[in-house]
Amino acid sequence: MRCWNTHLAVNVGEGINCEAEGQDKSPYYGDYVTPVQCRMARAALGWGVLDLAKAAAVSSQTIVRFERGETLKPKTVDHLQAIFEASGIEFIPANGGGPGVRLAHSPEEN
Repeated sequence: MRCWNTHLAVNVGEGINCEAEGQDKSPYYGDYVTPVQCRMARAALGWGVLDLAKAAAVSSQTIVRFERGETLKPKTVDHLQAIFEASGIEFIPANGGGPGVRLAHSPEEN
């Protein structure tokens, strides 16, 4: 489990002692998109919660729960990430500066 610094994190699991570093534990690990990245990606695309829910064919409450920091099934998080990537979003890993997103190209180029 990796640590991330946000007030929306959910403390779950065992392992890394993030509290000693002043951070929270993320329920997400590996290459999964984080809730913060989800909000940033929506902003980059100019999408609201309903827009993402429609594009991903999930309920708006699923998006709200994810962005609030609740744990979703890994396949749902993978699906959200795939929707964003197909829309031109690149996810930047937390490589010392924190996780981020950027537009790979204009969404109109899809």
